Amino acid sequence: MLDQNLYFMGANLTSAGFASALINVLPAVTFVMALILRMERVRLRSVRSQAKIVGTALTVAGAVLMILYHGPVVQFPWTKGQHHDAAAAAGQAAGRGFLAGTLYVIAACVAWSGFFVLQANTLQSYPAELSLTALICLMGSLMSGAVALVAERGNMQAWVIGFDTRLFTVVYAVSQRASSLSSRHAFLLNVRAS
Repeated sequence: MLDQNLYFMGANLTSAGFASALINVLPAVTFVMALILRMERVRLRSVRSQAKIVGTALTVAGAVLMILYHGPVVQFPWTKGQHHDAAAAAGQAAGRGFLAGTLYVIAACVAWSGFFVLQANTLQSYPAELSLTALICLMGSLMSGAVALVAERGNMQAWVIGFDTRLFTVVYAVSQRASSLSSRHAFLLNVRAS
């Protein structure tokens, strides 16, 4: 759930399109994390390993290019103070939000990759994927509830769920998260078994 909250904060500070494009660096981050934790092996003479390395490099290069292209103007220390007009000041203020949003989306990628790596490791020792899915959903709900209690303290109106789209939204989100996790667990178990 941490990854989703970071992603939504990043999308709020940048744009939905930018965040959706930047989250595509997730496989590269997961691959690098698995390499660091020695869960993935790379044989430089193997075509599969070369493809993974090239794909990771291209993904990261594309993400960096997109950040630099869509991001704010970068002020270097030796050029500081040379732009004093109001448009540059407004661009710097917007740039701070864009930079923070980009960092949130990258942090969401790292958190989500950590979840995948932890999930793959957990499924090796705990093969009951449905009960694991229930435990993950329960813990995610408890953590999200705790964050929501802190974020919405003093605003009891935020907790009211009527018989309208708010109820539908909650039911839909919970059902989609549970089905997504259970199908992902089943896929990982099938990959592991083969």
